[in-house]
Amino acid sequence: PDYSAIEDLIREDTALITLTHVNNETGAMLSPKRIADARRRKNPRTAIHLDCVQTLGKCPIDLREWGADMVSFSGHKIHCVKGVGLLYIKKGTRIEPLIVGGGQQRGMRSGTESPWLIRAFAVALTDAIDNMKESLPVIYECRRLLCDRIVGLDGIILSPTDASPYIVNASFGRFQSETLLHAMETHDVFISTISACTSKKKKMSHVLSAMRVPDSVARNAERFSISRLTTTAEISEVTRVLDWITEEYSLMK
Repeated sequence: PDYSAIEDLIREDTALITLTHVNNETGAMLSPKRIADARRRKNPRTAIHLDCVQTLGKCPIDLREWGADMVSFSGHKIHCVKGVGLLYIKKGTRIEPLIVGGGQQRGMRSGTESPWLIRAFAVALTDAIDNMKESLPVIYECRRLLCDRIVGLDGIILSPTDASPYIVNASFGRFQSETLLHAMETHDVFISTISACTSKKKKMSHVLSAMRVPDSVARNAERFSISRLTTTAEISEVTRVLDWITEEYSLMK
């Protein structure tokens, strides 16, 4: 990330800085502490919000060191049911409620909460954190196996080398992204051509554009997602499928 550019954007009237800690397309990670330091230099009154949906249960989180005023998390990224999340609000941070009514949750969110969703989130979070350190060596090995094979097939790894190991963004020059996606689907291997949040918009990735990735490369980008439940055997199957599709495509040309 270009931290100097972020600092240049902070003005006297800047009320909020909101950033994603782990990018959901490339896995690129930013330093929350450097953002907090920039805020302190330019405008200490500016609040900081971090989207840590891709961070929870995958990377250590130190709220005290990070200096963020608000941090949001979501259950579905740690194998919990959809529809439940968590918002950390630093003591002393003042925000206005979006849902008003009966005054529940100290007036911050009126309406009846679902104890089942809350309990499910708590169980999933405990499981993810308890297994985070133990899972990392396998995750890094899965990433290595996948990246080595992609490069071996003349693919280009677009994720930074220091990115989260759970996300690999790559481009295959010989395939259109949709062609490879559907070919992989027939072998029960599911990848994505863009973030699931924006996949219906059919636009070029603004993330890759901001990284100055050439259009011809960005247009064929695919995202491979790894979870703590992924095994090296499964990654070997993914690489086998990639090999088979590449060979079949070469024979068709």
